[in-house]
Amino acid sequence: MLLNQTRDVEAVLLMGSTAHKPEFMDWDDFDVQVYTRSKPMRDSYYEILNDSGRHHLLSAYYFQLDPANHPVRNVTKQKDVQVLFGSKESLRHIFVDRPRRIEPLRHELREFGTRYERYFEILVDIFFILNRYEAKGKANATKPRVARDGLRTLSRHFFEFYGVNRQIPKQARWRNLMSEVVRLLYERGFAGKCQNAEFAKAAIELMRS
Repeated sequence: MLLNQTRDVEAVLLMGSTAHKPEFMDWDDFDVQVYTRSKPMRDSYYEILNDSGRHHLLSAYYFQLDPANHPVRNVTKQKDVQVLFGSKESLRHIFVDRPRRIEPLRHELREFGTRYERYFEILVDIFFILNRYEAKGKANATKPRVARDGLRTLSRHFFEFYGVNRQIPKQARWRNLMSEVVRLLYERGFAGKCQNAEFAKAAIELMRS
């Protein structure tokens, strides 16, 4: 499913902290960009991977390669990007713009009613981030603090999506809030609404455990 346009794929890139990591730990995520010759058939693809009891999250985003793009510095020069697949000709047209600061999630998600599956993917991202930073003993670092704020925003929108009147205090513990939201998604059969239902079901089961 990741490369569902196999003949059309021009490049596959792994980015972020796992790009050149010698050993993967529990709750690591693999942030991948896939570049295709024609317009991609999907925007994103998520999958949960299990490795001897360790949980990993694969998140892939699809882009159409722009042969008219000639960046001054291309992806082969980027230290936090590993090229998994791609010819020199294709790669010279790609530069991954990775912002240095962590962008918080907007508090009002106006397209939530039509993009609920994309926001569910972000919810799973947040679940992995918070588990990963807790395991490192860095729960108060900037990224998990931004993630907890994002969890409150997403939780409020999922409650509203299902017509549940629920006030979320800022001091709410993230595990309790996540458990409450996931229980709602499970009870309302949310996975059945998703295009990637297999991922949604696996993610809900993991977050319920």
